[in-house]
Amino acid sequence: MGEMNVDPGLLQDFLTESGELIEQLGADLVTLEAAAGQPQGKELLNQIFRALHTIKGAAGFLGLTSITQFAHAAEDALNRLRKGEVQVTPTVMDALLASADVVRGMIEQLAAGETVAAGPAELIARLHAIAEGAGGGAGPGGASGPKPAPAVAANAGEQPLKLGAQKLELLEFMVADLRQQSEHLGQALERCRPTVGRSEAVATLGEVAGELHKTAEFFELGDLMRLIDLIAAAAPKINDMAGDAALGLIACLSGLRSHLDEQAQALERQRQVMLPLGAIEAAITATFNAEEAAAGNPEVAPASAEAGKAPLAGAPAGGEHKAVLTEQTIRVEVGRLETLLNLVGQMVLTKNRIMGLSRKLRDFDLPHEVTENVTGVSNELDRLMGELQVGVMRTRMQPLGKLFERYPRVIRDLSRLLGKKINLEMAGRETEVDKSVLELLADPLVHILRNAADHGVELPEVRQQAGKPETGLIRLSAEHQGSHVRVEIRDDGKGLDRTVLGRKAV
Repeated sequence: MGEMNVDPGLLQDFLTESGELIEQLGADLVTLEAAAGQPQGKELLNQIFRALHTIKGAAGFLGLTSITQFAHAAEDALNRLRKGEVQVTPTVMDALLASADVVRGMIEQLAAGETVAAGPAELIARLHAIAEGAGGGAGPGGASGPKPAPAVAANAGEQPLKLGAQKLELLEFMVADLRQQSEHLGQALERCRPTVGRSEAVATLGEVAGELHKTAEFFELGDLMRLIDLIAAAAPKINDMAGDAALGLIACLSGLRSHLDEQAQALERQRQVMLPLGAIEAAITATFNAEEAAAGNPEVAPASAEAGKAPLAGAPAGGEHKAVLTEQTIRVEVGRLETLLNLVGQMVLTKNRIMGLSRKLRDFDLPHEVTENVTGVSNELDRLMGELQVGVMRTRMQPLGKLFERYPRVIRDLSRLLGKKINLEMAGRETEVDKSVLELLADPLVHILRNAADHGVELPEVRQQAGKPETGLIRLSAEHQGSHVRVEIRDDGKGLDRTVLGRKAV
């Protein structure tokens, strides 16, 4: 991958979570363009920003520099939209949608084990132009041309630092102290790697964290205090771990140290970083759980992003003990489901053989009680195998919504390309099909939707001349019909011209 050496479990968690986030982000961007100027537009912008910030924060924690740097540029542009300083225009949306595509591509490169390439320089320049108010979408209160850079750089994911005059005068000393303590943390973490002298190094980590906590508390920096508390809570666990588990936790703590350095840089500019604390806690909790599960602790539940948001053992939580909700879903590799499905298939064949044998036994002169018991057991086996087969098949079922959410972007891009106005309505997102069917439907549906937009829906002026609304409509729907699923695409365009089709056929 060329950038880092990350625990495979943490990397897989990142790929899964960020993959889902970027898909939702792309769909939200298309919805945002349609909702521009409406009340839900602001909430959509906040939702999009949070998704991108989560991806950037988790990527930064894992040392994925290319993703972090590109996402940072996209965040800058989104921040201006959130503040109302830049309007949502087609040009701005083109850049943001292209950015979502780039991040998606980076995630796919990472999943394939390839080196993650840097973001396109031309697109980064467009994002910077939007962030400076020169991207074709200046807000009502801003100029349409480039704006001068602010005296203090305001990076996305940061917020202004609010301090009283006295504390502000002491800020430079706080930054120097933070950097010095960060160096001490780094040195102590290196001394934790060998087992000899590890206890003393862990004790040093605790002392440094204690000093940092006092400083952060004095300056009332909540996120920094929480970050330091994570270090203080996690450090003693190193003594209880062995081998790779200990090294994994040390690597996590090194990542926390990098966030201290990032915070120091921001404080120097009188700003503070919005730290991805949820992702950090999830990563550390996953490390703890992996170690305890390897040790055979039956009380350890599988780690998840949501479970990771609970405070770590030993971390301050306001003196309260909050209940941890059990995760209701788990992710399973497709390969495991395939293996399970094959085993069920073999069991069904074996069940059929047993049913056949039970029928043959009736031809023998056996006691009635024996034949009745065998028949009853075989019938019960038949019933249970039927339920098991249906249950396993349902684990492969996925809602068509996973597929449908890609298509608003397809129609949006085609509308821009063809100079048409088209709305896409979708119904039946919750209709479920087998995963393999879902994958096979993807390309044909895109092809049909493209034909509907390109050949079916007319240009706005042609529609107006025909007495139609200038905005065309394509409707994509799905529903169960018995044991089948019906997927239908309709449009209110001109339909098929038999004469043209006849000429092409001839």
